[in-house]
Amino acid sequence: MDFGCDASIIKLEFEVAIVFMVEHSKMEKPRGPTMQKSGRYLADVDHAEHEILSRFPEFIDNITDFLSSLGIYSRESWYLIEHPMGSLVSSLKGDIDVLTGPFEPKEPKQFLELLDFYRKECPDAHPLNHHRYAQMSLAWKGGLKWPPSLTYLIGIELKSVYLPLTANEITEQSMKSKKASASKIRGIRNETNKLLRMGFDKVGLFEFIANPPADGVGSQPWSRASYIAGSSLDAMENVFVGRLPETSPIGHGACSISGVNGRDECASGAFSFDTFRYAQINPFLEDRNVKANRKEMEQNLIDIFSMLPQPRTMPAVFIYDKHSHVISNANEVWIC
Repeated sequence: MDFGCDASIIKLEFEVAIVFMVEHSKMEKPRGPTMQKSGRYLADVDHAEHEILSRFPEFIDNITDFLSSLGIYSRESWYLIEHPMGSLVSSLKGDIDVLTGPFEPKEPKQFLELLDFYRKECPDAHPLNHHRYAQMSLAWKGGLKWPPSLTYLIGIELKSVYLPLTANEITEQSMKSKKASASKIRGIRNETNKLLRMGFDKVGLFEFIANPPADGVGSQPWSRASYIAGSSLDAMENVFVGRLPETSPIGHGACSISGVNGRDECASGAFSFDTFRYAQINPFLEDRNVKANRKEMEQNLIDIFSMLPQPRTMPAVFIYDKHSHVISNANEVWIC
């Protein structure tokens, strides 16, 4: 029996784990707070947007399809979360919920050699897995370009809606924090338009719907969670349709989450997705002021990333803490 492929993948995962532990042991102790789980469900958390962003690695799989529509492979990219706009483009105020871009190899030849290796070791694996294994191996070998290439940058505004734990029905009227008033819609459009003015190649608006967890016996909780997630997404459709102007180049998607009571919300229950519009290339990229903003943003990003350790695992998620003004890589804090 040939264990070539399984053995190669086990070896890769073991080596990645060893690299992580070695790098972890070298890290200086955090000087600011690290991001921890709240132990509650999103539907019962104040400021759910911040909760999602502070735990972004847990929610990446819920936004994968939307990221793909923006040209981003979710687990082969870097992310900068909740970073102040003003430290990137001095003329703008506010926060960027999600700033992301793709990883590239330092040496394309090294990546191609790794890709060829996994194609030979795992001939029956899906081609996407060959690519993923090669990227994982490249990362732990220190082969990712760092600071990363900034030729393709995506900015995403994140919002949340929730169905109260006490709700008796799932309707548009029972949903809370819908942000459906004229002033709230105007605010969302202003925030996403600022991302266009910063010079991102594409801009997205993504919304999470938080729902109560499902109860029951046997497989009932999962079935009920699926029903809750799908029904709340349907209930919000009319509100979501009016979020952006019809001519907007901004992409728009949503994910509705319902967990199973007593279990981790991100690892149980069901999710329902939808993409309402696909992002277009930023039509203002040739504008003189936008070009100046993009240039300023790229230089500031280079300065920021130059102070952060090169990632050895993917995806790489860097989270800015507003209170301590530090950037955390995974659960370790780095001064920046």
